[in-house]
Amino acid sequence: MASKLLIVESPGKIKRLKEILGSGWIVKASMGHVRELANDGVDSLGFELVGQTVRCRYVPRGDRGRETIAQLRAVVNQVQTVILATDEDREGEVISWHLQQALNLKKPQRVVYTEITPAAIQRAIAHPRSINQNLVDAGLCRAVLDKLVGYKGSPLLWKLNNGAKSMGRVQSAALHIVCDRERQIQAFVPQDYWSVFVDYAEGFRAFYRGSEVAADTIEPPDDATNPAEKLAPESQRVLSQVEADRLVQQARQFPHQIVSIEGKTTPRTPPPAFVTSSLQQAAGSRLRFSPEKRCRLPSLSTKQD
Repeated sequence: MASKLLIVESPGKIKRLKEILGSGWIVKASMGHVRELANDGVDSLGFELVGQTVRCRYVPRGDRGRETIAQLRAVVNQVQTVILATDEDREGEVISWHLQQALNLKKPQRVVYTEITPAAIQRAIAHPRSINQNLVDAGLCRAVLDKLVGYKGSPLLWKLNNGAKSMGRVQSAALHIVCDRERQIQAFVPQDYWSVFVDYAEGFRAFYRGSEVAADTIEPPDDATNPAEKLAPESQRVLSQVEADRLVQQARQFPHQIVSIEGKTTPRTPPPAFVTSSLQQAAGSRLRFSPEKRCRLPSLSTKQD
């Protein structure tokens, strides 16, 4: 008689796991999530905010969840050991926690594996752990936010009559950014200013940069047919017509001209391909990676086959 129960998420894994574990095991599948937030309470959210605590109420996820829980409870009463082998990600951890709660498991063993091979399964069974409560809390928080945003924000979408049915976390963040930017646009106070510059017949433009920094010139692009039409940065902003006129008069008091123009061709080659050392250097200087993070980057080679 089997004395151990292994619960996985997908029923497609059951056959292979039974072959690996042998006759002393029962393998069952949760078919994904078995519980969800109830649709009761304020705004049918299924939870309340009490100070710094969120009090949630969970119910079986539809008829399938109710059936799965009932079937698993019956099997739990027949075995001595229950091992939860849901997926290794956050959702898998949350599913294990829901199974623990729904099946009234005292101290279930939690195992994870990345491949269904005899060695991997035996190694996982030999090294069980407890449920990672940090991952569980993160997953439960996500579910609360999903419902809070969806139930509160979706009615706003319905008023647009654009076919949208629900709003999720990403859409709500994007909406917040758009609204924040719109507030900035509405609060913007336009201000008149003048840009002072000198155009030369040779196709150069020099901008006024203030008294402390000399005016610089912008060279035209190689493919420009009319260099004077090149879009260049603005000058230092001058906030009155009087000041702009004064600067123009001052420039005219000191006439000057371009004496000569020298052109040259400068070849440009693409940078060499990354090798391990240059990749790590770029990760540190450009992306601010720590030395430990840089050392985890893959090794590269320029050798060609």
